Amino acid sequence: MANTIKIKQSAVTSKIPTAAQLEQGELAVNTADEKIYSKNSSGVVFELGQNAGTLVGEDNRTISPNEVATGRLKVGFTSWANNNTGPYADFFHFRSYGDSSGGNDNLLMLKKGGTGLRLWQQTFGSTTAYANYVDFWNTGNDGSGSGLDADLLDGQHASAFQSAGTYNTIIGTDSDINTSGSTIIDNIYVTDGVITSMGTRTLTAGDIGAPDLGSSYRTTSTAVGTAGAGWVTVAEASTARKHGEVIVSDSESSDHSFIRIDWMRSYADSNFSVLNVGGHANRITGVRVLGNASDTTYGSHKLQVYVTTSSSYQVRVNTIGSPGGYGVLSAITPVVQNTISGYVLRGNELTSLDLISLAAEEGIKAGGEIYANNTNLVWHEGNSTAFTSADNTKLDGIEAGATADQTAAQILSLLSNGITATHIAANAIGTSELAGNAVTNGHIADNAINSEHYADGSID
Repeated sequence: MANTIKIKQSAVTSKIPTAAQLEQGELAVNTADEKIYSKNSSGVVFELGQNAGTLVGEDNRTISPNEVATGRLKVGFTSWANNNTGPYADFFHFRSYGDSSGGNDNLLMLKKGGTGLRLWQQTFGSTTAYANYVDFWNTGNDGSGSGLDADLLDGQHASAFQSAGTYNTIIGTDSDINTSGSTIIDNIYVTDGVITSMGTRTLTAGDIGAPDLGSSYRTTSTAVGTAGAGWVTVAEASTARKHGEVIVSDSESSDHSFIRIDWMRSYADSNFSVLNVGGHANRITGVRVLGNASDTTYGSHKLQVYVTTSSSYQVRVNTIGSPGGYGVLSAITPVVQNTISGYVLRGNELTSLDLISLAAEEGIKAGGEIYANNTNLVWHEGNSTAFTSADNTKLDGIEAGATADQTAAQILSLLSNGITATHIAANAIGTSELAGNAVTNGHIADNAINSEHYADGSID
């Protein structure tokens, strides 16, 4: 039977053995607290593992890489210059990797007499004290006298350079780029390193590689909003004369709907053309303009698109140059307005745009032929001799005279005395085409039928 070894123990919570109860190095356990105690050479009882989770520092004022085993980190108190003199610092000595393939050894110091951070490096495992370091810039060590490159230009402080003095000139802010009259430095004259004079000129769009903004294609306003289904207001011509291109789209993955509209409003006249429309699900199907009913000349006009599904729609108004006498349209945050109080329809309302890609509110005029499905020529009175205006008049006459299906009596009345030899082809009527006694002499004009119109023996 195995022997059981027991040490001094207690099951009483917070019970700690006294110095008299233990010999030096003897162990005692408190099973309730799950703690182990012993006594040192000074006769003091201590708990084993009481420093768990902390690092124990050392005082080492001249540090070499080989003083720490590989795979270890040591902390403690040292000399800021690593030469056993003040000022002093806390240190972290890193030797995390096992051989020189991992690079040099690192010693990091944090200055105790003021703020400072210093990193030393030495050859892996060297027995020579760390000698090479760099200091890190911080808000506590900047300024003249720091010796840091953060405060120097080519090794010189600001005091070594000539002050700009009265020659400081603001070239312009971002907003100046879009305006005329912005002044920039054109040339500078220097004598013995001192600016003596300079010239200025006006900044132009060409100086920054941009075209003249008056002739450029640019976005003038945008808006985004969730709306639908229904007639959605997307842009406005507030007064007088406005022109622009309005693009409405969404980024919803099941559609990516899109429509591009060129809209012109000149006082009471409003006209728009749909240049492209589509999308995976064709959610945008209509366009119209509503105008102020009480003031059609100067009142506001609103552009609307019809959408079949609620989504987040983006509106972008683009301006093509600067047409003389015309201002820019305004993008409106998309909102459903099937009716707007005080507004009425202006011009024509275009619908079913999901079936086409090009439409015009006031019609389309072509100088040449128009083809459907690539090869089918669309007929008009100027491109056909087979179907003339006279043919069209005949069809219109038939349509105008046709009121309803005719009865047998009406057909018989119309045919009475109406069929002659010129209406029946030779041998066209035989006994199989006529019921017995169906035709009498009352139905046939004199001499209307002769032997040329029936086969031998076909009539008895």
